[in-house]
Amino acid sequence: LDGSIEPDCVSDDTSEKSSWRDQFTVYRFGKDSHARGKIYSGFPDTISFMTSKDVELVAILLYGSCESAGTYEIHLEICQDLSGNLSLIYSSDHELGTNGFKTTYELPLTQTVPIEKDRVYTLRALIHGPTSYFGTNGKAEVRRNGVQVLFLTNEDDFGMNLTTTEGGQFPGLVFEKPA
Repeated sequence: LDGSIEPDCVSDDTSEKSSWRDQFTVYRFGKDSHARGKIYSGFPDTISFMTSKDVELVAILLYGSCESAGTYEIHLEICQDLSGNLSLIYSSDHELGTNGFKTTYELPLTQTVPIEKDRVYTLRALIHGPTSYFGTNGKAEVRRNGVQVLFLTNEDDFGMNLTTTEGGQFPGLVFEKPA
């Protein structure tokens, strides 16, 4: 993927002790596994995931415009599945500018979101903007930095706008864990 993010250590300024955190990106698609032509029709893109260890979600990767420079308005929600009921744990609005050449863009969250191991979380993004790239040949299971991430297609009433484990939006997730 263009602009790939390599793992690095960053200081956790919010803790009273000075501790280092391991930041890493989990990619759902291979480097050249993308195509052009994702249209945003007013339905949210949705994907669910679970992790094998407790981590914090700090950013998501999104595909950008495949035609020319473009701006996206994004309403992002993260829900936790509590025995079949989705509980909203994060919500924010973003504007993302893209240049038409770079494939993926990092969208930092306004606050980190704690992710508990073996629990299902759902990303839901209502995106308004130009036609974009989208991922193909997706991986349902990815292991990185000792953390296994399982991606699940979300087939509920919240819509998925053709995002599944095999293709669509959300090319990657950026996590932190104690080093």
